[in-house]
Amino acid sequence: MIKKMIITAASAATIFGAAAVLPQAGFLMGSDIPAAAAVSGDYEYKALSDGTVKITEYKGKASNLTVPDKLNGKTVSAIGDQAFYQCDLKTVTIPKSVKTLGADSFRESASLTKVTFSGGTTSIGTYSFYGCTSLKTVTLGSGLKDIGTYVFYNCKELTSIKIPDTVTSIGEYCFENCSNLKTATLPAEITEIKDDTFAWCTSLESIRIPNKVKKIGWRAFSSCKEMKSVIMPNSLKTLAEDAFNRCTNLTSISIPNSVTSIGKGAFENCTGLTGVVIPSTVKEIGSYAFGFLHSTGSATHTRISGFTVYGSTYIAEYYAKYDGHKYVDNRMSKCSASIPYSSYTYRGRGIKPTVTVKDSAGNKLKSGTDYSVAYSGNTNAGTATITVTGKGIFTDTLKKKFTVKALDLSSSYAKVSIPYSSYTYTGSAIKPKVTVKFKDGDVIPTGDYTLSYSANTKVGTATITVKGKGSNVTGTYKKTFIVKPAKNEITSISSTKGAFKVNWKKGTAGTVGYQVQYSTDKNFKNNVHSYTSTALSDLSENFSKVPNSGETWYVRVRSFYTKDDKTTSTRYGNYSAVKSIKIK
Repeated sequence: MIKKMIITAASAATIFGAAAVLPQAGFLMGSDIPAAAAVSGDYEYKALSDGTVKITEYKGKASNLTVPDKLNGKTVSAIGDQAFYQCDLKTVTIPKSVKTLGADSFRESASLTKVTFSGGTTSIGTYSFYGCTSLKTVTLGSGLKDIGTYVFYNCKELTSIKIPDTVTSIGEYCFENCSNLKTATLPAEITEIKDDTFAWCTSLESIRIPNKVKKIGWRAFSSCKEMKSVIMPNSLKTLAEDAFNRCTNLTSISIPNSVTSIGKGAFENCTGLTGVVIPSTVKEIGSYAFGFLHSTGSATHTRISGFTVYGSTYIAEYYAKYDGHKYVDNRMSKCSASIPYSSYTYRGRGIKPTVTVKDSAGNKLKSGTDYSVAYSGNTNAGTATITVTGKGIFTDTLKKKFTVKALDLSSSYAKVSIPYSSYTYTGSAIKPKVTVKFKDGDVIPTGDYTLSYSANTKVGTATITVKGKGSNVTGTYKKTFIVKPAKNEITSISSTKGAFKVNWKKGTAGTVGYQVQYSTDKNFKNNVHSYTSTALSDLSENFSKVPNSGETWYVRVRSFYTKDDKTTSTRYGNYSAVKSIKIK
């Protein structure tokens, strides 16, 4: 039997078009097929030296096929080159017994929509599903180790692929031109993303490169126009030429600190990128690697306006300046930090001045995004330190000093308060609770000052002396308050014809006189009369001028005192309870 010949170079060009490189495949004539192949039903097969067989051709017309695991009692261990080439299958299941798929085994089967590997297959040969333009679903089984070149090339309906972790090698051009491929899960054991592996996968939205990959090859993800996220491992050493060229939706990229080489045009035509951080490990950067546009076939590379290169090495700076890009040193030690004042007054807590940080080009950085701030030595009087640590694209640290000065209690920065301005005489020393605050409201710890009281027992003006203690608070502040006479008491009230008499208790120590108020209004708002006596022994008074027979009068009394200088207004104690009397 003569096998079908794979397409000629001329016909291949119509399949690839301008979007792809013409596959460099040989013409397979089925030289592994003996002149007289064995036949079992719809299958031709060849016996192998290990007693198993390899399917060499399928002649059936099934739409949904499960490849048999035995033919004539012999285990099917392989599917040969071109065995199902251009078949009319819609779905196919590969049994566990099949270890290898030969080159072009299902190539250009245009109606094939689903392929399921049951597990056991270790190798898928080159071009196996090349040009299966209707293929939507591929389930790869565990145990698979090798996927050849061009295996899924131009499978335009394939939307996702999950490659098992047993795979150690994926061939070049494997998924190129899979224009509907949105997600791809790569195996943990591969060490390289080879040339053109995912080129022109225009729907691929994101990719996580496995942790053992050292190289991303030429055009590996070129023209993945929907690519928004790329996660690269710290094992990565090389980004080859045009690796992500024309990934127009890529807005940010984080190049690991392990990378040493970035090839020519690696991120050219990535119009969503406004800047890139070049790690200090990078030793070479190819021309037009970042920040340029280049039309196919054109000799002109156009610089992207405003593109910024961040880095800390001569290589990064040279690339930026040679190509006319803005360069920013991303070491925080090359940035500047400023605070509103160089010194602050102690306030009993950590002082945290607002920090403004600018990069080496004078651009203001964003706290929490570009850097974090830590303070030390910022509570007690002395020298405080602000440590600015780079985040995101910024590295290294920057330190800024400021002074914490002692709080002088006699200055305008201190505020001393007590709950009330006056207190009633009790016979004992009165000691109001004292609160010392910084002017903006911060409470100063009580351990930073001492309190002493004077003239705080008798009626009069008492003084509190607040004195700084230790190195944080200095100076002295005096606060006064009033000790008022105790509430007086009417001991008796009586009436005679057209008059009434009032007796009251003697005032407390410091009292200088008494005031009696009487009125026909029990609320003392109308018709109020007062009597004042400055004789401490005067504890009664007869009122006869105002009252009329039959009226009811209301009476109250209070003590008062005056400051020592005799120049201030009279200070009064609280009124006694109100008494009433009906005039005879």
